[in-house]
Amino acid sequence: MNIKKSIESGCAIKQKRKGEMAKSIGKAPQTVSEWCGGKSQPSLASVCDMAEFFGVKVSIFISWGEKE
Repeated sequence: MNIKKSIESGCAIKQKRKGEMAKSIGKAPQTVSEWCGGKSQPSLASVCDMAEFFGVKVSIFISWGEKE
């Protein structure tokens, strides 16, 4: 799972910002930056929260990170 690509794709598709997402899911912007930078991985609960923020199923959110 490429969480960075999933987040970036979600933000582009839904015209949202990473900071908006972080606030909505109760995480610090620094945490999201760490996920995008590969320094840490989100929990399953956080992945579910991100999918909910973007209004899609978890499987769709994850698939965004798998696209070329």
